[in-house]
Amino acid sequence: MAYFGNETFVKCADGRVRHGECSALRICALARSTGLDYVRRTFPSKFWEVGSTLEEAVEMLLNGTCNVMADGGSLLLDVESAVEDGGGAFVFGNVSEESEPLAVVTRRNDPQFSDIIDWVVHALF
Repeated sequence: MAYFGNETFVKCADGRVRHGECSALRICALARSTGLDYVRRTFPSKFWEVGSTLEEAVEMLLNGTCNVMADGGSLLLDVESAVEDGGGAFVFGNVSEESEPLAVVTRRNDPQFSDIIDWVVHALF
């Protein structure tokens, strides 16, 4: 998970600060994304907005509805490209937290279930 947007508010999001100058923090995330799931778990609802498409979320960032976008790094690179001509100085945050599952984990004491998972993984990939 990474943040992109107004430098002041990106620092607020990175530090999970919601008071003082950070009380105006508004985070955009795409509907049905792990970015939205993460923001929902991390911030109260008054601090985030949902965009149904990438274009809508970028427009929300540019028109001030939100001042930070949250999602995976590759999507935020697309956002950076889209806002280059939109004026305003946007930055990437320093904190990046991975929220995507990286591997399947099973218990050592359950070899049958581990075998089933192995078969599924081999069948899919």
